[in-house]
Amino acid sequence: MSAFGWYRPWLTDVQASKVLSSKAKLAASVLATSERNGTVRKSSGQLGELASLSEKTIRRALRELAADGWLTVTRKPNHLEIVLVPRPSGPSGSDTVSDLSAPREN
Repeated sequence: MSAFGWYRPWLTDVQASKVLSSKAKLAASVLATSERNGTVRKSSGQLGELASLSEKTIRRALRELAADGWLTVTRKPNHLEIVLVPRPSGPSGSDTVSDLSAPREN
């Protein structure tokens, strides 16, 4: 299902947020159109390419969205697993979101 189905209300709510940056809203749009059953499995580089943003900016946007309760992020060996949360649950984020700020070791 795409952003035009189940996650349309999620994206509408994210876009209406008064606290999120424009980059976080852009990242949310990319996530909503990339999701499959509420989950996105892509690298920060792939997401950055889709949004025409740098990896650093995408990571910052994901941290912002997670901190505000819109999604959770788990770092996997070759990608990020991002789960969209239909309604914000307040500032919570994911235990693994801070991992996004560290450069990836090869």
